[in-house]
Amino acid sequence: MRKMTSDALKQLIQENSAEAAHVDFKQEWHRNKAKLIHDILCLSNADYAGDRVLLFGINDNGEIIGLKNDENRKDNASLFDLLTSSHFNRLPDINIYTVTVDGADIDVIQIANRPYKPYFLTKDKTDNGTIVRAGGIVYSRNGSRNTPINSSASAAEIENMWRERFGLDQTPAVRIKEYLLDIHKWHFG
Repeated sequence: MRKMTSDALKQLIQENSAEAAHVDFKQEWHRNKAKLIHDILCLSNADYAGDRVLLFGINDNGEIIGLKNDENRKDNASLFDLLTSSHFNRLPDINIYTVTVDGADIDVIQIANRPYKPYFLTKDKTDNGTIVRAGGIVYSRNGSRNTPINSSASAAEIENMWRERFGLDQTPAVRIKEYLLDIHKWHFG
């Protein structure tokens, strides 16, 4: 997963002046940790063939406003601590960094596209009355909309996630090639 340059981030924002399945704008960092976890789950499970990004310092209209003295800002260590203490079934592959665009600092949470969906919690995450549910509740992102925190992704969305995870959405030729290249899983005798 490569970090985005200032020019690449600027282009991404211009191309997605409205949020999309793989891009979510936040004016500032979440005050509520459960809501941050919800946004990360939704983007991690989004049906999109590339990396997803959660951008802080961008308003809902795609306007760059930057971050100034945001007391809720996270770095790699604090975000990793939050994620590991939130009881994910599997941690998404996440990178966090800051990019300066036109003099404004933009924090980027970049989530790699991996075939490990669905991501979900094995224990409820609660913060100030907000609850991200565990136990079979799967959140996703459809277009520019997250699954509501008090709901679950549709059965069809969840089925597609499992199909991707088990490689059932690939052609037989692609699956055979992957099996042949994954020599660490070969068993003899």
